[in-house]
Amino acid sequence: RARDRVAAGMNRHRYQTLTAWRGAACLAVLLFHSFGANYGKPIWAPLAPLRAACRHGWIGLDLFFAISGYCIFDRLARAREEGESVWAFWQDRAWRILPTYWAALALSIALNLAAWPFNRTHLAANLPHSLPTFLSDLSLTQLWFVYPPFILVSWTLACEATFYAVAGLLLAASRRSPVLLPAFVLGAGLCGLATQAGTTGW
Repeated sequence: RARDRVAAGMNRHRYQTLTAWRGAACLAVLLFHSFGANYGKPIWAPLAPLRAACRHGWIGLDLFFAISGYCIFDRLARAREEGESVWAFWQDRAWRILPTYWAALALSIALNLAAWPFNRTHLAANLPHSLPTFLSDLSLTQLWFVYPPFILVSWTLACEATFYAVAGLLLAASRRSPVLLPAFVLGAGLCGLATQAGTTGW
């Protein structure tokens, strides 16, 4: 099957160093968030140098987007080469991120409900604001409708999901005519820039 051929191609051309760079980027972002809103507050002196270093951990997000953009385009190029359908491409991408994200979303809602009796807020404040916002959270389309995400950091996945959506359309367009191949490459690059620009959307 086309999907199996694409998977085999991915294994043949896998860049092992990218996994290490992804890990470094994730660790940098994790350390950046570990101090939360405490960057401008007094801190125990021995931790001050660590906090100063972690202050720049947000750079890991830019690194992660650069790596992700390369990997997505590489995956897209192989899908085109192997004749994978757009639907199969979208399905593969969805199964890659949605199950884990949905589990995190369900856990976040459950924790909010568990904390509700203790935080002196209305029940509605611990749940998605409305059905449309909840559906946008489920589908990672918050960027499309300018809804605030229930999980604050999920905006990064929303950027990635938007990239996948447009990439699939580019895949379909590139097969209509060889003349569209330059547009396919240019469009993929523009998608990468749009994804990066989306980091300032929230």
